[in-house]
Amino acid sequence: MPSHVTFPAANKIQIDTLQTLAACANNYGPQTISNYANSIWDTIRFEILSANDEDVSSQALLLLRAITTTLSFGLSPTAPSSSPLFTFLRTVVETCSKELRDIEAKMARPAGKVLSTCSSVSAPANKFIVGKVIPQLILLFRETDSTNKRTAILDVLNGFLDATREVFGETRDVEEVPIMLCKDDLFEVYSKGFLGSGSEETTYKITALEGFRKLLSLKGILSNNEIGIVVQYFDDVVLRDENEETWYIQSLQTLIGSGKVLAALAELAKTKPQLILDISFPAFLAELPDSEIVEKREGSLRPRKGFKTILAGLAQISSERVIFEVLLRRLFSKLEIVLSSICIIHDATNRRHHDVYDLSPRHSRDYIPCHTEEVVDQGCGYTLLHRHSRPHVAQQACCRCHDSWTENKNLV
Repeated sequence: MPSHVTFPAANKIQIDTLQTLAACANNYGPQTISNYANSIWDTIRFEILSANDEDVSSQALLLLRAITTTLSFGLSPTAPSSSPLFTFLRTVVETCSKELRDIEAKMARPAGKVLSTCSSVSAPANKFIVGKVIPQLILLFRETDSTNKRTAILDVLNGFLDATREVFGETRDVEEVPIMLCKDDLFEVYSKGFLGSGSEETTYKITALEGFRKLLSLKGILSNNEIGIVVQYFDDVVLRDENEETWYIQSLQTLIGSGKVLAALAELAKTKPQLILDISFPAFLAELPDSEIVEKREGSLRPRKGFKTILAGLAQISSERVIFEVLLRRLFSKLEIVLSSICIIHDATNRRHHDVYDLSPRHSRDYIPCHTEEVVDQGCGYTLLHRHSRPHVAQQACCRCHDSWTENKNLV
């Protein structure tokens, strides 16, 4: 078989050859394929690692996947190291590990793609590759301070998380998942990437964010305490990070968005709603002003996101019914605090100069039972305390022409 893989210039012939070999790998048994696996790898590895032609490279990866699948047939994760699968993977890992040492080189990321592809085939392949490659990547991450190198390393690690989910996505025994052995190390490097990068290092931060999202998608890998820490990380970026590309993308007017961090919180809300209620809600609501004076004082100490930004974020992470119901109650409570504060401030100001009239049409035939209160400053030295059921039905009038209202003169 290998003698046919001469790769002439014609792209079509290359692809046809690779497809034929993949068909052979899928139909012949492990014993036959094991005789040619290493020589096929030696022939196609340049096409994969150089990535000069995307179509040829993709087809070569499919061939590599087919070989790994066939050699994995009937094997358990505890298969002997002398099995044809491990003999083949040992050669592949050795070649690709050399490329990964220079993570910014052209062949490094394709090498990571090769390893993640092979590890996505079966539990034995995943255990073998994860155990040999991830510790190497963690060590490379710790040894460099280069943002570009660290971003590349995290990107390769993300591929292994995808592979793990493909193989172990439905498993109930998380102790069988090989990545559990290096979970703490992964949590460490993703934390450094997510929090240790500046607001301007968007690619680095987003790559770490994707890693956290993939970790969260692996059921049982992270404990509730670890998930809670991740939620705090996400909240901190939304509320503190000045680079909106990291956490929010679409216009605030839509009140929905494809913000990457907010989307991650929204995903988590579907499986861990209580963590959103216990951690995210207090953090977000604390950013909303309790009064005009508090807003101005704190604004001089630390820049705060605008209230529209905070409300938009709350709307996006509250798509689940149980969370939305709590959101409404807490927002109404916050609104009541704000309105009460404003009433006190305006009352104290106006008592020194003018009478303040409650001119709400409570005795009018058109009066609607009230749920909120609005203070309307008429710009004439008087303040109206207007109670109404919806902001858009509020009536505004100056004290000087209040005869049009139902007379109800009460000192506030």
